[in-house]
Amino acid sequence: MPALTRRHLVIGATLLTLALAIGTVGYAALRKAEEVAREKIHAALGPYATVDSMHLSFSGIALNNLRFGHPHMPAADVLIARQVHMKTDLSDLFLGRLTFSRVRIDGARLTLTRDSQGWQFPLPDPSSPGKTLGKIETENSPPPSTERQKPSIRIQRLEIADATLELVDPVVARPPYHLRLDNLNLALHPIRLPELDGQTTFTLTATIPDAKENGTLSLSGVFSLRSKEVGLQLRLRNADLGIAQPYLTGQRLPFSGGKGDLDLEIDCRQDRLYAPGSLTLSGLELGGSDFNRLTPAQRMLSQKALRELQGKVTVRFTAEGQCSEPRFKPEYSPQVRLAHKFFRALDFGLTLLGRPPPLVPRR
Repeated sequence: MPALTRRHLVIGATLLTLALAIGTVGYAALRKAEEVAREKIHAALGPYATVDSMHLSFSGIALNNLRFGHPHMPAADVLIARQVHMKTDLSDLFLGRLTFSRVRIDGARLTLTRDSQGWQFPLPDPSSPGKTLGKIETENSPPPSTERQKPSIRIQRLEIADATLELVDPVVARPPYHLRLDNLNLALHPIRLPELDGQTTFTLTATIPDAKENGTLSLSGVFSLRSKEVGLQLRLRNADLGIAQPYLTGQRLPFSGGKGDLDLEIDCRQDRLYAPGSLTLSGLELGGSDFNRLTPAQRMLSQKALRELQGKVTVRFTAEGQCSEPRFKPEYSPQVRLAHKFFRALDFGLTLLGRPPPLVPRR
């Protein structure tokens, strides 16, 4: 029995020594991987990003309090994220690859700004200080220079949870018009940076804050930024009509209340668009200073038309043509004729309605 006990002690001591050796090697490897990860991630983030702390474990990499600045707006935060967790294979770090099976961003606040060329994603390009990733190369763009290779990042799935998106549009209003989306959840897969080539599948849900009742937005589909091809489904519910006011050129909404619902399927390929949809305006209430500027006859006609519509307008339509310049074709119906009558009385043009439908002669 004592011999057996000594054998067990020898085996146990050997296993313990082996475990300590493996643990020491594993710890050293983890620390080395962390050094490589820090170097690679800081290079990928660029000079305008800061991270309070970064931790690496066998389950992945965690960044706390990530902040992105902007070369043209040094005092502004383009992106703030409470926590970013990146799941990766440690062997990829040793081989110099930034490949992530999953990236999750929690508690983010992102700001997008529009200019004359459209909405820009103003995060800095780490390989070209002073430039941004906002300009997306297309299939016809010249090949990138080989003098300075951009760091390559592969993400199989990107998740953004409980985020806030602020859209800033100085094109339609001065001071710039701001629209905020809260409780934003987004999933994208896969993603290749900075190439942004190939097809990416996505789903997005968000709420549009309102003093009385929040609206909701949902988007899903696929897109390819490089080839500029998009296929998506959009669903908007209970949105306050006031959010559309800045985009009504030379017109004012003559409503003191109302909500909008929109269903739209968009297919854009080779700059050709096909997008059937429907728009419903409900709870319409005439009023406000712009309604009061109308003549008494206009106010009377519009109130009568609104009663005939029972406070609700539904228009089914199809948008076709070039993706950048769509043409709207409404599906003519008695509702559309009443809607034309209503908006004509208000001296308000709704592009979605197209030209007034022909009158059907009485028999």
